[in-house]
Amino acid sequence: MAANPCGHDWVVDITQQEDELGLDRALINAVTELEGFSRFAIYINKFFKPGLPARLLNRDSVIEELSEHEVNELIEKVSRNKIRISRNYGYVSTYVPIYFMGNVIGVLVIESEKELSERVSMLAIYMLNIYANQVSLLYKSQLDPLTELLNRQTFDKKVIEIASEASLHTKELDSKYRHWYLAIVDIDHFKRVNDNYGHVIGDEVILLVAQLLKNNFRIEDYVFRYGGEEFAVLF
Repeated sequence: MAANPCGHDWVVDITQQEDELGLDRALINAVTELEGFSRFAIYINKFFKPGLPARLLNRDSVIEELSEHEVNELIEKVSRNKIRISRNYGYVSTYVPIYFMGNVIGVLVIESEKELSERVSMLAIYMLNIYANQVSLLYKSQLDPLTELLNRQTFDKKVIEIASEASLHTKELDSKYRHWYLAIVDIDHFKRVNDNYGHVIGDEVILLVAQLLKNNFRIEDYVFRYGGEEFAVLF
């Protein structure tokens, strides 16, 4: 039985995290300690937008990674049936929905030797909902208020994160490692726009360029408002 039956410490840990990586680790630790689970995977759509694929959160999971189609099927099933249970090869597979604003944005897959008790199931849903809310708050704090692109502070953190990850990989050791590229973009003669038409029109120009950038990069790329009329893209 778990040493933390009410989950208070786990919730405190989740809500105190200030970055996405720490938040993910806090949730993984909570699920691991929930009832000593070791076979589980968490799939979540962190962009909170319908139609976007949910990604695997804990890559160290011993459960085989599911395809995008399989994950979407699972999310549809838990949307209709709440918690879903199936049995295969001596394991009980439990699928727990992750809710945000009334919508299912992901699913926790747990493989165990017996069915989860109602208390554990409800505690898992509660923690997952807290996590989803924290992801949303964190996401909003990373956005530039005018363009809703990622902001300069997030750019600095992401560059450090990618550089740190790159130092742990080489082509010889990891052929699947993703290589990143950086583009810096600015609006030519932008001062003339502000001088001739005013800052309200200047803001409209910035918004239009931001929308063009968002529409022409993939969802897994990162588009930032670097400052003023300058933008950065990590892709």
